[in-house]
Amino acid sequence: MTIGRWIQYSLLLAFLRSESDAQMPAIKGDCGNFVVTLTGEMTRALRQFNRDFRTWECADYPISIREAIREDSAQLRAPFALSVDANKDGKPDIILDGHDNTHCILLCLLSHDREYRVDILRTSDLAVPGDTVHLDERMKDDSFWHFFSSTCVWTSEEHFDPNRTFVFQIVYPQRSDPSGRLITEGGSVSFYFENGRFIEGTFDPL
Repeated sequence: MTIGRWIQYSLLLAFLRSESDAQMPAIKGDCGNFVVTLTGEMTRALRQFNRDFRTWECADYPISIREAIREDSAQLRAPFALSVDANKDGKPDIILDGHDNTHCILLCLLSHDREYRVDILRTSDLAVPGDTVHLDERMKDDSFWHFFSSTCVWTSEEHFDPNRTFVFQIVYPQRSDPSGRLITEGGSVSFYFENGRFIEGTFDPL
């Protein structure tokens, strides 16, 4: 990773704004970017969890994904964030996709009594778009090609289970090279919340 890249990531939560008096979290498109406003309880939980955590930036996602999300009139998601009610207590929870200095981290700021806690949904070794990811050993991938969906519309009928408590999906769109050749099939991963914890489903091809 270049020095410039680390400087770019040096600001804590580049697109997150904390307001201690905010009553509700908010996600809004702002001047070509997305801004996530957290409540004071959410911010305290996040700092106690990991002060090095940062969300990914809008520039880390392709324009097609950014534009599609910006057209979502409900404004409940950004490329790196999603507002849900995972535990069905009537309080908003926030899914965040980001990293610290060594790992990619997908987490949820989950309401717990009158406070919030951090639930880790997924971790992996740090991967920076444009530096480490290659497709078909010929194409350099300069973006994160996935997005969040709070609607279970990307799961095949055979994998759909109406008895499970669905929360959200990570969707990986099909992709083609400039000649139209399909290079990734695409698919989705569903996340459920049962017995006080998140459960990750299997990868479901589109």
